[in-house]
Amino acid sequence: IAATARLHLLFRRTDPLERAAERAGLTDDADGDEEELTLASAQDIEESEEEAQPLPCWPLFSYAVLAALTALAYSPNSALRTYLLAPWYKDARRIMGVEDIALTILMAVGVAAIVRVIHAAWTRSLQRILAERGADDNIEAPRWPIQFGVGLLVLVLSSFGAIDARNAAVAHVYDPNRLGKPGMATMGELAMLRRMPYTTAPDAVILGDPIAGAAYTEMIGGRKAVFPQLSTANADVASQKLLIHHFRDIATNPQVCEVVRKLGITHFYEEEDGNYYNFTRASRHPGLYDVDTSTGFELVDAGGTAKLWKITACGEVTPGGGREAFVTGVTGKRD
Repeated sequence: IAATARLHLLFRRTDPLERAAERAGLTDDADGDEEELTLASAQDIEESEEEAQPLPCWPLFSYAVLAALTALAYSPNSALRTYLLAPWYKDARRIMGVEDIALTILMAVGVAAIVRVIHAAWTRSLQRILAERGADDNIEAPRWPIQFGVGLLVLVLSSFGAIDARNAAVAHVYDPNRLGKPGMATMGELAMLRRMPYTTAPDAVILGDPIAGAAYTEMIGGRKAVFPQLSTANADVASQKLLIHHFRDIATNPQVCEVVRKLGITHFYEEEDGNYYNFTRASRHPGLYDVDTSTGFELVDAGGTAKLWKITACGEVTPGGGREAFVTGVTGKRD
């Protein structure tokens, strides 16, 4: 936004030397009366410059660039999307925070243009009426009623700042009864999480898809999670990749049990696959879905479509490690 604004000012700015020469009557086309130029008031010059100055176009350009990036963030994954937006701005909502700034400026320019048109029409109408009555028509219509009226109209037409859309967007994430694609936990699932202090040991370590509700394990359940944030980025990349891609092979792949024992993972947080924004959860963490829990797992609790299982497929597991094990690569009980 700042860059486009500066470019606009640079291109529109007149040469100060040319302007001074023109006012001093030193230019080739200055054959007007010098006495008239000296008698022109500063107010007249200001008004003529204000009327001649066009509305800026850089806010529209800034908004168009950000709108294009928002559309790209919602598009399927591609090399261009990754190159321009990774890692932070792949989430379109983060671009929208900047886009709102450009939109505010664009709306201000639009309101100013509408006010200018209405004010000019009102002024001409007043002058015509006064001229017809033989009165002094050197009058200008007030601006504040127009500004107030246009501002109120914008507020009403935008549903008072699109407050209903904002409420719906928040509800789709945080209201368990109105969850949308970004939602992660229903009422039943939240109840299961709140029971974790009573259904699991204090040193339990929970593995599950963080974007399917398992990220709430630490915040609500009071138990350590292997992936406590929405991302699965930990320092132990090898163990991380094995879990998110091959945990469902726990009965046939001995490496899975090695990681389970090393990290001290005691429980598995199972949830059904579903859409998360513009992709399915299983497409990002395939190893945490379609896990055969008929053997090697004991059901501890359930809530909604989620289930909490105790892992028995790897024999005795010493609880501990959790996310710290990803950093240090060593196991051990926490304080």
